[in-house]
Amino acid sequence: MTPAPRGPVALLAAAALLLTAACGSGDDGGDEKTTTPSATTGTADTGTPDRSPTSRSPRPTATAPDDPDRAEDEIRKAWRGFFDPDLPVEEKTALVEDGIQYELMIQGFAEDKRAGELRVRVDSVDFTSSRDADVGYTLLRGDETIRPEKPGESVRQDDDWKISFRTLCSLADRGEDVPKPVAC
Repeated sequence: MTPAPRGPVALLAAAALLLTAACGSGDDGGDEKTTTPSATTGTADTGTPDRSPTSRSPRPTATAPDDPDRAEDEIRKAWRGFFDPDLPVEEKTALVEDGIQYELMIQGFAEDKRAGELRVRVDSVDFTSSRDADVGYTLLRGDETIRPEKPGESVRQDDDWKISFRTLCSLADRGEDVPKPVAC
């Protein structure tokens, strides 16, 4: 067996390595704005210090957004806002992925007596990409845990972190008369 010519093959391999290194430059396409990390990081949404290991802020990784502390803060605010009984439906719609398309469902959830009593505690936020996060959350009614920590999702859409539509669908069963679109 005759060895293959090494000159052109080695040159092509080196070019492929350089191209691969250039593509993996670390730019995740995230928001280039910079802000100071939130002072609320490390506390649960109930306002009391949370010393559980799941409440630690995410650390920047190849899959995290440019500013994971700010992103986590935005995710927690979106979740709290969605469950805030005083927040108008129009504002809740802006907190959900493609929310305007599902405004009827969001309105039903907001007006449902049983669903309106729910509050949320975000227990953990783990970024799976610069635009997606797994959210561990607990549903509460008063001091009673309704749904122990459950996985949910947040997505970055139009430069804002929102509750994923798939998560909204899973929350619909928490109300008595919340209409579910066919997409659920």
